[in-house]
Amino acid sequence: MPVATDALIGDTTHLSTEEFGAYLLILIATWRNNGCPLPDDDVRLSRICRCGSNRWSTKIKPRLVEFFDISDGYWHQKRLESTWCFVKNRREQQSAKGKRSAELRALKNNETLSTVAPTERQPPNPNPNPIKKESPNGDLSKSARQIATAMMAVWEDIVGKVLPVPRHLTQQRLQASRVRFTESFGADIEKWRAFVTRIAAAPLLIGDNGRGWRADYDWVLKPANLAKILEGNYDRKPNGLDHGLPLRTPPTAAEREAARQQVLAELRGPDER
Repeated sequence: MPVATDALIGDTTHLSTEEFGAYLLILIATWRNNGCPLPDDDVRLSRICRCGSNRWSTKIKPRLVEFFDISDGYWHQKRLESTWCFVKNRREQQSAKGKRSAELRALKNNETLSTVAPTERQPPNPNPNPIKKESPNGDLSKSARQIATAMMAVWEDIVGKVLPVPRHLTQQRLQASRVRFTESFGADIEKWRAFVTRIAAAPLLIGDNGRGWRADYDWVLKPANLAKILEGNYDRKPNGLDHGLPLRTPPTAAEREAARQQVLAELRGPDER
């Protein structure tokens, strides 16, 4: 909890040591309550301040109410609440910035690995066509891991609350991520981000399809499914028609009359016609 020491000391010089300690304990408890004010409950507040309920009600509370607004039944401290909101927003901004930096570093490392040319100091390769050996775990190159990690981070950031989030870098997932990222998105993370944002706006892909089915990361990376999404097959339809069902033209008056006559003829039978 950030503390403005000068203001805290200056505003509380008239409090006793016990009253100052109680005031500070209430501030700390409010901060640990995610900045939400504490209810005006004498039993709870006396326990927070570590004193008897009678002493709290008669001695300490009357001295501390000047620092709070309790008109609605809660102990509001405006400076603390505004500080909490500031710290929370700053923390969220730093988290988003950190994710973005990680994505950019992954892409930069991938570009560096793919563009480094052999130097003159490197000895000639005695075997121009070496046989590549797979690692014991069957992993692809480090750049493939970086690509998949960046793509999965974007996926979780945009649709992680509505669609399944991939957790494991399997061989198939690494290969699919690398190929799709290069061939379909031109190795541009922003194009992938726009693509995932498009998925988030497609009701059919996020469970609003009558069956509760939801697309997942691996399904999206399949070439046929990816092409359909890019072609707009799953985009939100106009006038709220989000289930991809064809519109039926209502029958005309003549068609309705013909259908009625046909039903009546069938009811009368061949002898009455």
